[in-house]
Amino acid sequence: MSALVAAGIGALVCGVAGALWPRFLPWFASRSEEAAEQPGWTMRFTRAPLMACAGAVFGGAVGASFGARWPLLPALALVVLLLGISAVDLRYRIIPNRLTGPGVLIGLALGIAVAPDRWLELLIATVVATLLLLVCAIISPAGMGMGDVKLVGMLGAFLGAAVSVAMMLGLFLAALPSILLLVRHGRGARGMTFGLGPFLALGAILALVWGDGVIDWYLN
Repeated sequence: MSALVAAGIGALVCGVAGALWPRFLPWFASRSEEAAEQPGWTMRFTRAPLMACAGAVFGGAVGASFGARWPLLPALALVVLLLGISAVDLRYRIIPNRLTGPGVLIGLALGIAVAPDRWLELLIATVVATLLLLVCAIISPAGMGMGDVKLVGMLGAFLGAAVSVAMMLGLFLAALPSILLLVRHGRGARGMTFGLGPFLALGAILALVWGDGVIDWYLN
């Protein structure tokens, strides 16, 4: 029963958040000189009905996984943030500092409040994830930007060690459209890019649900 109640709470909270996010996306984009509107399909995918459905599905899944326990609070906060970040990245190809910056503080504050013994894990995960993707961004600046680097730092603040699972899944998921573009356009696909943020966000939500299990399986 606890899992069912938590799933309902998660679906409601994140569904409402998803429906509200489209009102604020232009404001976040207006704060960055790098923002630029993307193809029309991105507008359709970031409208309130689809955002609400996505929020309800992801929030419900996370709620069912965590149950009606205090750790559900930071988990749902992460889902709400990732909905907005993904929508901004899809529509304008930026990941706004005004979401990832506060997101790091929110993740650390909620995570430590819920599980004080995890403070070192969360802090190390934030720093290591940021530095790891920063190195990747320096080596391949065309493949990812500083927004992606700050996003994985935020993910580390929420997920702790499970951020490793989120990053691996996110990069794997991002490789799939890359392969499709290469198959369809050949060498012409080299100049085509897409936002990494939504893939990292999906990897993070999957890590919320299965991350600890994957780590236990790998270590044992």
